Amino acid sequence: MNVTRMNNKIYLLTLLSFLASCGAVSTFETSVKMQKEHIKKVNTVTNLDAANTLAAVSRRDLPTYSVYRKSVAQVVFPKVIKAGLLVGANYGEGFLLRDGEVIKLVDLKGANIGLQAGGQSYSQVTYILTEERYQEILNTNRLSLNGSISYGLNGKLQNSRLSSDAIKGDLFTVVFNETGTVYGASLEGLYYSLR
Repeated sequence: MNVTRMNNKIYLLTLLSFLASCGAVSTFETSVKMQKEHIKKVNTVTNLDAANTLAAVSRRDLPTYSVYRKSVAQVVFPKVIKAGLLVGANYGEGFLLRDGEVIKLVDLKGANIGLQAGGQSYSQVTYILTEERYQEILNTNRLSLNGSISYGLNGKLQNSRLSSDAIKGDLFTVVFNETGTVYGASLEGLYYSLR
């Protein structure tokens, strides 16, 4: 009888633990869902964000303004997020603009690998300098390979980027508004897709 009582107690404790964990799992799932919604809300960008980003970068300096004036269209990412510890990822939502109007929405997704650690967000504008490249971007998704290195110089963090887009000379990319830091060097593969 003592053993039966002990088994009943174990059964009851197991049942109560299970029910309590169900509540904890439900609370955890709710918490994760709320966090996802918060991240999406904070990182969602609008047409106005794109216009403001394009205006801010285009009047930064005379050479950038000159490139802007020569461009036939622009791909604007008001906010791109990059994070990594040896291996990492990039993500951003943006817009393909022509004559100040949104033509398409653009997603940037990518992976990076290298001797790196940290996280940052930044803005990126790619100026499309020829009609042929504009049509190519409009009609196909594309892959870009980039390399970046971060280093200290005179007490300030410097970021250098090399891109396969620069090979043809019909795209010009400006990265600015960097917050956070990714220390080290990395090779990035970025995939741009229109929606």
